[in-house]
Amino acid sequence: MSELKFDGLPGVRFSALAFDVDSGERVFAHNENDELDTASMGKVFLLHTALQMYKDGTLDLEERLHRRPSERVDESGIWYLMEQDDLSIFDVALLIGAFSDNFATNVLIRRVGLENVA
Repeated sequence: MSELKFDGLPGVRFSALAFDVDSGERVFAHNENDELDTASMGKVFLLHTALQMYKDGTLDLEERLHRRPSERVDESGIWYLMEQDDLSIFDVALLIGAFSDNFATNVLIRRVGLENVA
């Protein structure tokens, strides 16, 4: 198992657990039993799910998504500043990946279904 030295910042906590995807061997662990807030890690799983749906043919990246006022999150990302109410799934995913856009995240979650995000 690898060792990670992290002097970090005072008050910063993290937990991690990693396995080799081929062998299933545990390759890294640090505070793996600690439960912490996920911050934006859920966005990685959302984007992975969208990509998998695209590969499976169940999601068209050119499909237009319409944002709803109830999904708005100010001061996160940039879509809340834009006038465009409809974007392609490709552009919504770009906003999530490049800007950690919570407004775009809410819209894409509605489309792919939170229950499908793994």
